[in-house]
Amino acid sequence: TINQKLCCIKHFLEYCNYVYDVWLDPNKIKMVKAKSNRMDYFTEEEIKLILEAVEHTEKYRINQLRLKLLILVCYVSWLRLNEVRQIKIEDIRNLNTNIIWKWDKKRKVFFTNECIRILNEYLEEQNKPLPRIWKIAKRTTDYAIIGHHYRKFWTMLCRQTIQLMFDKLNDYLKRTKHITLHTLRHSFATTLLRNWVNLSDIQNLMGHSKLSTTATYLHEDWNILHLEQQKVFNHFMI
Repeated sequence: TINQKLCCIKHFLEYCNYVYDVWLDPNKIKMVKAKSNRMDYFTEEEIKLILEAVEHTEKYRINQLRLKLLILVCYVSWLRLNEVRQIKIEDIRNLNTNIIWKWDKKRKVFFTNECIRILNEYLEEQNKPLPRIWKIAKRTTDYAIIGHHYRKFWTMLCRQTIQLMFDKLNDYLKRTKHITLHTLRHSFATTLLRNWVNLSDIQNLMGHSKLSTTATYLHEDWNILHLEQQKVFNHFMI
């Protein structure tokens, strides 16, 4: 890609500065910011369909509950990959927690009663013999969403497992929209907007310092906008 070539040039200039003691400023080379016109997000109805599809893509009950909890927590709390992997059981039961994200900034995230319900079902399933080995694993961690490999049970859920679960969901649904943690974050912001939450409140929930950053996660629905426009102006008569 263009950015890969530009990055190579910048590293070459840094090398020249180090070896030949010349001053070539790599920062003058600006990377290309390519904004995609296609940005996926899901409505509440689509999220429910995705959660129903989990029962078809995951064979075992414990895996189904784990994926449902992962999707639900990310949808209602705008969590990144590393953040959701580190969420603890007590965080969800308390319905909120503080997390440290970019540049050591703190952000408060909230959960819902439905998250607690799915979590309790998931924890109850963990007390049963594990599929394939049919043994009960002893708890060794407080992470809410964990790995299920029989050799690494109770450890933090790895990135590759999350990607594999989402890939199976996308293959089953066969939709143009692809479910990822990033699309769930876009869905979080857009759902708040459609329920008439103030923009500044959405910005605070997402932890952004600039409203322009928050705006990249918001998507309009022209059908809803049309209904609202008709509601306001249909009474106007000449």
